[in-house]
Amino acid sequence: MACSPAVRALRAEPNVTCPGDPASLTWDASMAGGLTDTPSTAPTLWVPNSGSMKVYPQVKTTYRLEVHNWFGSDAREVDIDVRSSFPTKTLGRSLSDPSARCAQDQVSVEVDLTTTGWSNDLVVQSVRLPDGVHRTLHVEHDSKELTLDDQNRESNALTGSPVLGRWILSTPLTEGEVCSSPTIPPSLGLAVELSCAR
Repeated sequence: MACSPAVRALRAEPNVTCPGDPASLTWDASMAGGLTDTPSTAPTLWVPNSGSMKVYPQVKTTYRLEVHNWFGSDAREVDIDVRSSFPTKTLGRSLSDPSARCAQDQVSVEVDLTTTGWSNDLVVQSVRLPDGVHRTLHVEHDSKELTLDDQNRESNALTGSPVLGRWILSTPLTEGEVCSSPTIPPSLGLAVELSCAR
């Protein structure tokens, strides 16, 4: 029975990175095929039906794996977005998350960014309270600590720190609040401005 070829998977990790940083392409297809990139940096690379390789894009690049035989063809594409600056990212967790803790006078959450698909070269430029948040927020990251409030809504204390790693965000309960109070925030978040380390 004739079988048309198939590309079952083509993935990039990370899919957002800094210029020249490594990313891993992995693929799985029914047969060997041709791998190309756009914009092109090399001729078509013939690859086995499954495998992985490191790529080092300098600009946003689309990778395409195509397989074909007498009975047809199939292809998949994946993009790696290459940036030198990034939009502000809000890191946070819902208080219903298993990492959330509420005890006596404060509520806290842990944000673990150790296993993300983000580039290792992403660093913090600044951190600030998200718009509309008017609470005191204590931040622990990269062996550093800082406190943000309405008088000091933004800080450069973490400038140059890697964004990857564990973040702990906590806020004191205000007068009249208890752990089950409907007035405690539904989540804790921190606005982080990111850039590439180089």
